[in-house]
Amino acid sequence: MTKTNLAEATEALRRRRVEIEAEYQEKGNRLTEDVNTLRDRVKSDEATTGDRITDYLLVMGNTLDPDVSKPLRNIEKQMSGKKGELFLVVHHEKTQTVFRGPNEGVRSSDFHPIVEHTIGLLTGEEIILDFKKSDTGLPTDSYVELSGSKQVDKKPGPFPFVVHGISDFPRDAWGLGVRDSRQELFVGDEAVLGYSPLPNTFPGDTRIQEWVVIRNRAIRSLGKDIPEAPEEKAFREECQKKVLDDLDRVRGEYKTVVSHRPHSREAERLEAELRALLTRALELGLDKKPLVLLVMEEMEVPSAS
Repeated sequence: MTKTNLAEATEALRRRRVEIEAEYQEKGNRLTEDVNTLRDRVKSDEATTGDRITDYLLVMGNTLDPDVSKPLRNIEKQMSGKKGELFLVVHHEKTQTVFRGPNEGVRSSDFHPIVEHTIGLLTGEEIILDFKKSDTGLPTDSYVELSGSKQVDKKPGPFPFVVHGISDFPRDAWGLGVRDSRQELFVGDEAVLGYSPLPNTFPGDTRIQEWVVIRNRAIRSLGKDIPEAPEEKAFREECQKKVLDDLDRVRGEYKTVVSHRPHSREAERLEAELRALLTRALELGLDKKPLVLLVMEEMEVPSAS
């Protein structure tokens, strides 16, 4: 059986492939030129795509891909109708705490998980997008950063973030010794107050109490009034009891020392401790307690009333 020789047809297909590739290359180059022209006109404020998010991503990322804009659009969807309400950003990362020799490699156990929180009040319902300053952020007058169970710092707004820094997807961190860096965003009073940093708790777990106390303290520092939570009440009453107990104990020690060595260093130390406890008692609203009133009289501290 004689095989049909398709050498000419094969060569023709090769030439056609080269022609098509060149044609697509030319179209791709023209498309790139058109996108760059549009980008330059948007960047110079001469034109707009008709959509602020598309404008921003075109200028900053040179892209018109609608999938790239999804994280930002999802955030604005969450912000809709939430002006004046809370937002919470939860930052997760794993930081390397163990560094091994050059031949030992890196193990997952070498990294320690860190979770930090930022709380603020929304002053608008749109993300701040300023390609002239390369800025993106959540609109807020100020926000509070928390680390663990402690308030770290109150900073002026807006709250800045990288375009993909807050999304539904994890992002890799740039930097040595950091892995799995990602952020979560919770918008609205209900979502923020319903968030718990501890997915697994047990009855009597004081970590939840500590979180609620520091969270609500941060919220009030932003000027938002919220009712006292049960956890706060329990914590406040616990603090009040401890301060009163300490005040009674130190007062007794002070009176004993003063009666024998009124000008000693020990008397000075106890007096300073007693005054510090008295200040703390007044901060906790214990100014009507008989013991507090007695110590105020003895220390010659004037009453606020």
